[in-house]
Amino acid sequence: VGDAFPDPSDAMRVLAVAQAEVTHAGLWGDVVAMSDDAGRTFGAPLFQTATESITSAEIARSDPRRMYLSLSGVQLGEPYLARSKNSGATWEKLALNSQLGDEPLTTRILSVDPQDADTLYLRTSGAAGDALAITRDRGTTMRIALQSEAKMSAFLLRSNGDVRVAFDDGSAFVSRDRGGEFQRWSAGFHVRALAEREGALYASADSRMDGFAIALSRDGGEHFEPLLRLEQLSGPPRCG
Repeated sequence: VGDAFPDPSDAMRVLAVAQAEVTHAGLWGDVVAMSDDAGRTFGAPLFQTATESITSAEIARSDPRRMYLSLSGVQLGEPYLARSKNSGATWEKLALNSQLGDEPLTTRILSVDPQDADTLYLRTSGAAGDALAITRDRGTTMRIALQSEAKMSAFLLRSNGDVRVAFDDGSAFVSRDRGGEFQRWSAGFHVRALAEREGALYASADSRMDGFAIALSRDGGEHFEPLLRLEQLSGPPRCG
């Protein structure tokens, strides 16, 4: 299994990306299948391809019938987005070259906006670096909202609509309008991952450079306090 995505509105439904035989001639490729029993069993493939690699799969929280796949051409690295509005019964595949550039790119869906099933946030990766791309019409049009020569290390769409993005060179950015405009954000450390729980922000850091592994913010990311240092961890308890 290359990727799996539980339905945000029904944990029993799970999308999985895997490799399987996709032609009668024995050619293998990527397939997407759905489970209705929390991953115990899967039905017949909803989507299959022998010419692209499926890099991510997502289901919209606000409309579970909406499904999205990101794909990358096996030969030339052309980026694609596949979309379904009927739970995978039919799909429409969109080429993204003209909107994202002609260079080989790998695209991955970072998030489908939980309030708007038409809005997607994607990460694009290429020789020139990484970028955040946003579409508000299911991929019909797409714009680059943020670009860096570094690799993207963290992304978070908060419950209040703030978007936070960090790169592995230590730079970080925040948008207060769901990705419309971005400003520099000084977290004070190298952000490697972000998560939100009950309004609090959790961030993982570079333990070697920052001196801690996990930090916590209770003021929306303005200030962080170290929560965990690796030296606080002990090995397994001794027997006897």
